[in-house]
Amino acid sequence: MINKNIIRGGVFLAALLCLAPLTMHGQSDNDTLIVEITVAAYAGYTIDIDTSGEYATIGIAEIDTLNAHTGCIMIRPVFPGPWGDTAVAEMAGLPRFFIFEWEDGANLDSLKSVYQALASVETSRIPVVFSSARPPSDIDPNDTYFSAQWEHNSANTSLNTKGDAGAWDITTVSSSVTVGFIDSGIDQDHTEFYGRIATGYNLYSGGSNTDDDQGHGTAMAGAAAAKGDNNSMMAGVCWNCTLLPVKALRPVSGSAIGEDDVIAAGIAWAVDHGADILNLSIGNSDLSIDVIPVMEAALKYAYHRGVPSFAAAGNTGIQFIDYPARSEYCIAVGAMADCGSGVRKRIGTDPLGVTCDYETSWGSSYGPELEFIVPGVALVTTTIDGSINYISDPNALASGTSIATAIASGVAALVKSVDTSLSPSAIRQILIMSCTDLQHTAGFDWNTGYGKLNSRYALEIAQAESGGYVWL
Repeated sequence: MINKNIIRGGVFLAALLCLAPLTMHGQSDNDTLIVEITVAAYAGYTIDIDTSGEYATIGIAEIDTLNAHTGCIMIRPVFPGPWGDTAVAEMAGLPRFFIFEWEDGANLDSLKSVYQALASVETSRIPVVFSSARPPSDIDPNDTYFSAQWEHNSANTSLNTKGDAGAWDITTVSSSVTVGFIDSGIDQDHTEFYGRIATGYNLYSGGSNTDDDQGHGTAMAGAAAAKGDNNSMMAGVCWNCTLLPVKALRPVSGSAIGEDDVIAAGIAWAVDHGADILNLSIGNSDLSIDVIPVMEAALKYAYHRGVPSFAAAGNTGIQFIDYPARSEYCIAVGAMADCGSGVRKRIGTDPLGVTCDYETSWGSSYGPELEFIVPGVALVTTTIDGSINYISDPNALASGTSIATAIASGVAALVKSVDTSLSPSAIRQILIMSCTDLQHTAGFDWNTGYGKLNSRYALEIAQAESGGYVWL
């Protein structure tokens, strides 16, 4: 059930500009709402947007009357289409979301309320801002694993990827499996991705320039898919998979942020342009947010098109999973350390007293929606200067549930390569079944989900389910 009382979850920073055939998302001086039309209104009226007059109209009488009163100057669809599957798009509700725009200085809280009161409006929302789920870095440079990728090498906490009994002994994935990164873009010239970056989309410029100007997307792509066994800098999880960059985050004050309508449009675009796996290393930790309708519609569309979405649990270290990881259509990924039980919590909040990695500025969020935990502390990954973070600055290794999510997406790509017909629910179930329980109580718990992800076991389960083997 959608909670219509959800309030704004951040500072509003975005509006939209129109560019056919897709909507170009960017900043303007105007104020916007995301308005969702009810199923009945969408079915009972012919949507006919007209912005040529003194106020914008949509073809629904009560909305047009209110637009005249409020001075709405522009209306645009969030998901303009065409979609890869119109029936699934309509089932998910994509055609029912619109951006309404007013001159700068509009009272958005009042506008939200008056539009929400209309019988033809399901939800009326101020856009919500999401940020890359990356915590501050306070890595101790004297840690013994700085010069290595412990997520692949640690005896106790690794993904079980390398060696004769590792996942890579079965497959390193072919280029036929595509991972979509809804992020800040990917460094187009990085040697770790040579020949494997598909033509993506920039939601802000409206074109195909998805070069990364912030760094977060490149870091996520490296953890998931840097080329392995090539006498170069590092190895990701899926060495040969194709990367599909969708630029839906922009640099602001050293971080990467994006608005809900921009990210939602990016999700739908990626699904329609070949993504087999979606990586959402983003999150909003506002406790007042239950679900965000425009995002939920896009995630539902992806799920029913057969594309699983992996999202970061969050870095607040509290009992609350960020959105969209909390969505029923996402797989929520937490972060673990290479010490103790692997549980990644802040000092003083961990019921098990696990503080062995000495990172005190953040913790992996936990709760009933958490599926499993993945290495996410002090990891080597790619940077936008064509290098890796360990070479650029050994004190700035990557930590957080963002990069843990990217690793999980890489494992999902391995699994998908075994059987490309696997549904999102089947992939989720295989990954859960592969997990090694880490908590004192057997089975699922809120701190670690189903436990530590094991890539080798996941592939063996997928092989057993499909009845075959893949050697690449």
